[in-house]
Amino acid sequence: MISSNRITCFLVLWIFFGFLNSLAAKENAALMLPKFPKGFSKQDAQILILDLEEELSTRFDLLSREVVKESFRKAIASLPGEECTEDNCILKMQEDLKVSLIFAFGILKSDLVTVMTLRLTEGAKKIVKTEVCTPPCDLKKQLNLQKNLVQSVLFQRDQDRSPSGTGEPGIALSTQSLMLTEGSDAEKIGVRLSGSPSLDVFIKWEVKPKDVLVLEPQILQFDSKNWDQEQSFRVYTKEDFLMGKDSKGSIEIYVSKETKDMNYSFSSFKESVSFTLKDNDRLGILKLRSNPQGARVFVDGKALLNEEGKPVTTNTVIELKPGLRTVSLKKEGFKETTQAIEVKRKRLGTWMMNLPPDLAQITIRVPYRYTDSSIYIDGKPRFLMKGSNKITLGFPAGQYEIQAMTKTQKSSSQSIEVIAGKRQEILFESFSSREGIIDRSVKTLGVTESYLGPQTELLLSRSSIGPLKYVSWHIPGIVWGMRGDRQDIEIFGSQGSGTTETFTASEGGTEYVIKEVTVQKFGMSYVYKNFSPLKLKAGLNQTSLEFNSSSKSFKYSYPAASAGIGLGMNLSQFIMDAAANFSSKGEGSINAGISYVF
Repeated sequence: MISSNRITCFLVLWIFFGFLNSLAAKENAALMLPKFPKGFSKQDAQILILDLEEELSTRFDLLSREVVKESFRKAIASLPGEECTEDNCILKMQEDLKVSLIFAFGILKSDLVTVMTLRLTEGAKKIVKTEVCTPPCDLKKQLNLQKNLVQSVLFQRDQDRSPSGTGEPGIALSTQSLMLTEGSDAEKIGVRLSGSPSLDVFIKWEVKPKDVLVLEPQILQFDSKNWDQEQSFRVYTKEDFLMGKDSKGSIEIYVSKETKDMNYSFSSFKESVSFTLKDNDRLGILKLRSNPQGARVFVDGKALLNEEGKPVTTNTVIELKPGLRTVSLKKEGFKETTQAIEVKRKRLGTWMMNLPPDLAQITIRVPYRYTDSSIYIDGKPRFLMKGSNKITLGFPAGQYEIQAMTKTQKSSSQSIEVIAGKRQEILFESFSSREGIIDRSVKTLGVTESYLGPQTELLLSRSSIGPLKYVSWHIPGIVWGMRGDRQDIEIFGSQGSGTTETFTASEGGTEYVIKEVTVQKFGMSYVYKNFSPLKLKAGLNQTSLEFNSSSKSFKYSYPAASAGIGLGMNLSQFIMDAAANFSSKGEGSINAGISYVF
């Protein structure tokens, strides 16, 4: 029989420890309630819910029903259809409610049985217990089974959380999973040992994948005095300012090699904490280019500035906040260009934006007799009057030299500064002849000229009868001339040397073998080019021939009239031509060359 003193002592201790337990802080938790099946009265369902809340409230601070319902609604709305599972919803709710404990009560009813389920999700860990209510399944029986569910789940949790014993080495963690947001405040991982060491034990960490999270401190130290006292690693996330996807990984908590205690150093003790890192960045990256370059960039009507406070200009790379944005480019002398873009991803690609010139209206007038004029801009033909004495053109802002020309007449050149948005007028009144323009050109490249030479039998003795044949290389020469639209007058001079057919020249009874010839030409030609690119030539020239043997030279010169036909092409300051020429002395040649006009 137990004495009254022992009973009194037991009651005092029970009351004392019950009081201490009441002082302990309760854990926050959320309770997800089901939609009761048909056959349950509203009154019975309400009694079951109130009883369940009362059972759990003895150990946990439950969030309000309204808060839990709203969090569940948001979780479903944030997940695509294929990802909208119960597990994913609970993870979302853990993050939203900032709780690690979520209880989910479920109830199913059929004609035969009623099944009651209580599920506890704590991070990545789950505890699920089920009770079956067989007929007769009244409210009283359901309440008893519900109590059993709560006790069974909590007992399982307490067992899982209790240390294996002071003599069993190991690592105990406060959590098995973390929900993190990029750039958020630090989270905590509590660490203690499950068994008492005799010497120092050092605990380190490793993040997989690397460079995603940072933990502080680098190492925790335990000994025989503090082994069961929780120490913490603080988990920090990094901010990368780039829009990306949520990422997952793990944190490995392990015993370091520096550990001196044999019970811990000879075994590989390691625990893992899984984590989900939510990317909070919503900036889109846009490569922006423009034609022309150097345009100022405006986003949503505000000028974009760099770190130095200077305007950002194209070509460049810009960051845009999510949503519908407008990007505008402005450049003096060009019209503003604006485009809208919806930013909903990180990589927005490359944009090319064209800025059309902000053209000024320039009216050009000429006398009626010059309505066949071409309008030259900076020395190049750009527009035709087309029989009108007035033409209105659009000009980008800038400085221009403008002139009117017909085939035979030209106006004086006028310089004008075109201002964007301003109407201006130019009047050409006085014209002068385009003939008389002296072009001086130097033959910079010559090709082989094939000559069919004149009759030379009177001077030279040859084995064959007929014109002399020779080939001469044309070396650079000088051409002076008067150049017009339809005709040119050229004064030219050139010299070349080459080979000839082998023949014998005799003088004073001595014969000389001739193999080389030197040719000099001077003359003047009239060039008619109204059939461009066809050219017709006619002129007079003086030709000097010098035939050379190994010991003696023979000279022969003659004047001749010449005519020819050829092709010519003007390329900016260069003139390309090729022609076939014939003289009154029976001489013929085919030549080609390039001249530079200066």
